[in-house]
Amino acid sequence: MSALLQEILADLKAKRIDYENFLKKVGLLVAQVQKGFGGDVPEKLNTLGKRALFNNLSENEELALKIHELVNLVKPDAFRGNQMKENVIKFALLPLLGNNSAEVERIFLIIKAQAEY
Repeated sequence: MSALLQEILADLKAKRIDYENFLKKVGLLVAQVQKGFGGDVPEKLNTLGKRALFNNLSENEELALKIHELVNLVKPDAFRGNQMKENVIKFALLPLLGNNSAEVERIFLIIKAQAEY
């Protein structure tokens, strides 16, 4: 997204677009960001949860999709706030995240914050 914004700013500075068009383009860019859909993200990442994982896993699409599928497979109903149910997800994430418990905790917080999970 920042590359698109820089391009729009460069167009304004070089007077390739006027201020009115600049505002329209920035408005469209902001709308895309608010919806969670930008041009820099692969098509398979078609939900906010998948995109959040992608953005927090060094843009590793394959890993983001694997984690998404795994969470949907193992997550117990109403897991938020129930330590035992949360641990089911965390335990399943361990092998995918190289048995790094700190990374599991970091990614779990992202998962927990996503309404789709």
